[in-house]
Formats: sequence, C-alpha cells, structure tokens
Amino acid sequence: MSHSRPPGEGDGPATELLTSADQEYFRAVEELFVRLRGAPMLLSPVDWQIARSWRRRGIPLAVLREALEGVFTRRHARGTTSRVNSLRYCAAAVEKSWRAQLELGRAAGPEPGGAAALTNPLAVGELLERLAADLPETLPEVERWRARLRSLEGDADRVEQALAGLDAELLGELETGLPGEERTELRGAARSAAAKLGQRLASRDIDRVVDRLVAARLRERWGIQVLSLFAPAMDKT
Repeated sequence: MSHSRPPGEGDGPATELLTSADQEYFRAVEELFVRLRGAPMLLSPVDWQIARSWRRRGIPLAVLREALEGVFTRRHARGTTSRVNSLRYCAAAVEKSWRAQLELGRAAGPEPGGAAALTNPLAVGELLERLAADLPETLPEVERWRARLRSLEGDADRVEQALAGLDAELLGELETGLPGEERTELRGAARSAAAKLGQRLASRDIDRVVDRLVAARLRERWGIQVLSLFAPAMDKT
C-alpha cells in the first residue's frame, strides 16, 4: 500500500504518513471544494489540517458533500460575489451536519467514505420511514413518493444512490408541474443570480449552479429537504 503526505505540508516530525485511502479522501475533498468555488486553487496547510480532522473522525464524504454544496448554494442564492479561499469557511456547516447525524444515532463509528457508515438494515429502514413521513401533505402525489421511499431495499450505499435518483426525479417533476410562466421566471431568476458571479464560473459550471439554485427554490417552496439518509430530521414545530 502506498503512502504519502498531503500537499502543502512539510516533512517535520508532526507530519504523518497517509495510506492510499487517505489520499483518495483528501483528493475527493479538494476536487469538491475547487469545483464548488468555481476556480482552481491549492489547499493550504490549514485546509489540509481541517480535512485531516474530518478524516480522523470518520466524517463520510457524503456528509461533506451535502454540507459544502449547501454552503455554496446559499451564497449563490444571496448573490455573494466574494470568493471562498479556505475550507475553514465551510467547517461550521460540516460540524453542524455531523453533529445532527451523531445525535440522531446514524453514525456507526469512524467509518470513512460516505454512506458505508450506515450498515444496519433496520436503521436504513427507519431512516426511509422518517424521510417518507417528513414529506409535506401539500406535495403533489405525496403518497406515491412516500411509497417509493418505503419500497427501497439494500445496503446503505445502494439506498443512498437510489435516493439521489429519486431526489432528482422529484425536483424535475415539481419544476415541470409549474405553470409555464412561473417556470420561466424561476429559471430566469436563477440564471441572473449565476450571472452575477461573472468570471468566477467556467461556462460549463453555470448550468450546474442554475440547477442548484432552482432546486433550492423548489425545496423552499414545497418544504422538502434533500432525500438522503444523512438529511437531518425536519423541525415540524
């Protein structure tokens, strides 16, 4: 098994050797952060320390991905134009997501790498039931979506992949179901918000940002969260 040190760190005694699995984790974090910020950069030694702490604590990549995407989506929605230059900016959101998962008893220990930490079929079933119950009564064809959630089977990885597909399908149906004028207005507002980022985004990334902004608006309108085993329970008070 190959070992190396994180880029940007020295060779002092405090620097630990990394396995290939560690490297894959750090590379995934770096690629996600660079993609979301819309411009290339090298992670600083401080960023590597933050990523290393996430790895040591067994925070799955799925949790990191949802937290970071949420941070950047909210920034885009606000029209914020300043550039995020450190993972430290996203650390609070990651901590919040991870604490929520721990408090709800979804973490099975320091298992790095995504939904693999959820290996108990009963726990997965309970989480699917909670996701189904959290769907609002006002959601079009809510019972059909609840039934589809409850019908999912398999281990956590397989269920999480299926949930990602269902989530995209649900958002697509909600957007398609909007009156034509409202749908056009929604897309136009999202594209205007993305355009404010100007040179910060490569042309290939603009459509992705627009889709995320549209998804955020649809979730807000219907009161739905991301369909994921890692999604926090909705506050119905």
